[in-house]
Amino acid sequence: MSKPLTNAGDVLCGHSGKAVLASTAKLKVSGQSVLLKTDIAGKPVSGCAIVLASDSGGVSDKPCLNVASVTAGEATKLKVNGVPVILDDQLAGTTNGMQAHTTPLTALSGSAVQSKLKAV
Repeated sequence: MSKPLTNAGDVLCGHSGKAVLASTAKLKVSGQSVLLKTDIAGKPVSGCAIVLASDSGGVSDKPCLNVASVTAGEATKLKVNGVPVILDDQLAGTTNGMQAHTTPLTALSGSAVQSKLKAV
């Protein structure tokens, strides 16, 4: 069963970079606000392991600096003011990073640290 992501959880790019999260949703789990799509999309990413590199075609690799989009992970039943919360094991999305001239990168994932609430 899926767990809602909260401010205490992690949203990671595929290269160990961590999104900087700051939800103010009224629904809280273990004292932490749950995350909505708008709390993740567009947020900065720090610590991405991709190293900036170029080749004859220009920039070939660049670290993930922002979450570009959230493409999956919204709960079907658990909502805050009609807006679905994001579930840890269903989160998917893109970042603005580049690897081998490919952007956006699609390895966005979530990890909930709370275990009190489960959802679908």
